[in-house]
Amino acid sequence: MSLETDGFLDNNFIKPDFPPDSSEAVHLSLALDLSRFLMQVIASVRPTPDSSWELIGPALLCRLTQDFQACILLANNGFRAQSRSMARATFESATHCLGAAKNIELRNVSKESKALTYSEALIRANEKYRRVVSQEITGIDETPASIKAKMSKLAGELLGENTSIDLKTLAEALSIESLYTILYRPLSQDAHPTATSVSHHMSPDDEYSYTFGPDYSEFADTLLAGIASALVGLEGFLEKWGTNDELSHASSLRARYKYLSRLFGPDEEH
Repeated sequence: MSLETDGFLDNNFIKPDFPPDSSEAVHLSLALDLSRFLMQVIASVRPTPDSSWELIGPALLCRLTQDFQACILLANNGFRAQSRSMARATFESATHCLGAAKNIELRNVSKESKALTYSEALIRANEKYRRVVSQEITGIDETPASIKAKMSKLAGELLGENTSIDLKTLAEALSIESLYTILYRPLSQDAHPTATSVSHHMSPDDEYSYTFGPDYSEFADTLLAGIASALVGLEGFLEKWGTNDELSHASSLRARYKYLSRLFGPDEEH
């Protein structure tokens, strides 16, 4: 599997040898269809020129799409831990994409008592990085005086307290805390794939040797988590910035997801 020059996942890739009607095969088919639709939505986005905030939604949707496609690519090549880590990242991006679309008020994100909208909280959450950058550049001896003056001005423009958007708090505010518990938390064990991938990819041949190879255990479950997360972010984005036709197509993809979750998934439906 690879990326075509236009950004779509290439359909002419060598897939694992799954039976056509298996859980793995049908989940991969849905994941590829969803990936292609995400790219089509990104290509058709027309941000409102007079609103800089309108640029945040498409940027987050791009991030969501990249995370989701990475999940598919890694899973297809048998990198179990890494693909599950990217499914986790897809949920994170989807939650922020939904937060940007709804721009609801968030509490407990700042030391200040008042609630902040998502956009306000996001701006303040980036302040610590602006402060660090300005301090680092100012501290370099070779930095011209004119640049140091601009950095000092930038530091003076920073707002008061830094804020931190906690993912659990954001998920609760967006009423998707069940997805946080069902999808995100179980994936946390694979958050550091470099530390866990050896045990996932190596199986003992005999008492003294190991064989390194792809691991397709939990393949369908991993894609299911990625698909569910991507749909959450996509539908939130389309409700704010999409067309009726796009919403209708997203609903059809969700219907396929629900069917597969009932057919192959656990008793509880995501």
